[in-house]
Amino acid sequence: MTYTKQYLLVFVLAYGNICYQVSCFAPSSPSIKSRTASFLERPSSTRLNYASGRTFNDDIAVDRHRSNGEHENPHEKKYTLNSKNISELKASSSTYDDVEAALRRARNLHDSRDLRAVGAFLLDGTPDSFAYGYKSPLLAKLAVVALRLGEVDVAKRAITVRRERFSESMTPFESAAIVRGLLRLQRSEDAFDLLEEELSMDSLHAENPDRIKHRASALSSIASRYFFEHQPAVAIRACRMLAEVGVVIKQSHSELLTAEELEMPWYRILAGADECQVAHPSKCEDIDEAVVGAMSAFPLTAKMEAILRK
Repeated sequence: MTYTKQYLLVFVLAYGNICYQVSCFAPSSPSIKSRTASFLERPSSTRLNYASGRTFNDDIAVDRHRSNGEHENPHEKKYTLNSKNISELKASSSTYDDVEAALRRARNLHDSRDLRAVGAFLLDGTPDSFAYGYKSPLLAKLAVVALRLGEVDVAKRAITVRRERFSESMTPFESAAIVRGLLRLQRSEDAFDLLEEELSMDSLHAENPDRIKHRASALSSIASRYFFEHQPAVAIRACRMLAEVGVVIKQSHSELLTAEELEMPWYRILAGADECQVAHPSKCEDIDEAVVGAMSAFPLTAKMEAILRK
């Protein structure tokens, strides 16, 4: 019994010595706090949020943006459409053709919802360099379709952005199309304003035959439309402005801008003037003078000259 107690005492002392030596040479076990700290010190690429596929640093950044009231990059936003062929628009993946097709569908189906979505995409969701520098014609198409669908606010924004940011790349053909769109909504003053802003005949642009041609085309649209709508004051104003254009054409562009090239709708203007005179004779005293003055200023075909002499 005595030997047994002695052996037990020796065993306890030896075991205690061994434990002490192990505790001296082995690294201490980290606390929960230190383990958490060392985890956060790892590179973010090694710490994935497996539910979303993002790193924890990414999640923290998103939370920080949200807490500061910041939003995602608008150029990465998706704009959904009703179309099955083109269900969404996104700046990083959509093309010029995608936007043009979406506008065409909205026009043909009178889809105002899609028109507004395309407008938001072009005006707020794309950089100026979108479509390899061809954003300006897309804005012109947007304005024309918006006017056709009666979405005046969208059209106004498109016209303003196009003029402020893309004035160097605007084409007269596009401007004339927007003028005709404004006329459909009876916005004659807006049409005249746009005419002077984008198709003016000042000294800087009087030498541009394409601009002169489309100014004449836009003014002829105003004249004919408002004659048929029995608003002679607006039509006569357009005819007198046409006479000024005709003088410039004969003086500077007679070789390029021939009667055949211009294709002026004189027959339609004459028919509208006659109808307006019959409907409102008291308001149409100056119609003949205005129409004849405009026609006389322009180069005419032989047939139209014969009609004018009568």
